Amino acid sequence: MTQPTTVAGLIVARIAELPGVDCELEMSYPTEANVPVVGVTPLPAQILAQPYGAPFSIDQLDFDIDVYHADLGQVHALGQTLRDHLRTWIPGPGLTVDAVPDFTKRPYPNEKLRRVGAIMSIISMPS
Repeated sequence: MTQPTTVAGLIVARIAELPGVDCELEMSYPTEANVPVVGVTPLPAQILAQPYGAPFSIDQLDFDIDVYHADLGQVHALGQTLRDHLRTWIPGPGLTVDAVPDFTKRPYPNEKLRRVGAIMSIISMPS
């Protein structure tokens, strides 16, 4: 199985290609001083298929992606930019982007920041 943390590093690097966007793996709570910022958190992987007796499986790797900005309009615009940037991406051999849904508003305790997020899915199969 491809390790989700390894793929998460690829996602962080892909997002960091966007100008003016900081991206962190499993980041702590952002503040107004460091926005816009994107956080990527690996979620537990799921085995989609494993042929009987085979030493490999086809896995779904999910990642929670959160976008933070001080302005609601800008956080939604950045979420859409990220979605477009990630949907057309080919992460590497044996990895395929399966889904990058619309980023939707999520609650956040700091009232000075706005947050949107989505769960990105990547399919990992032997190459």
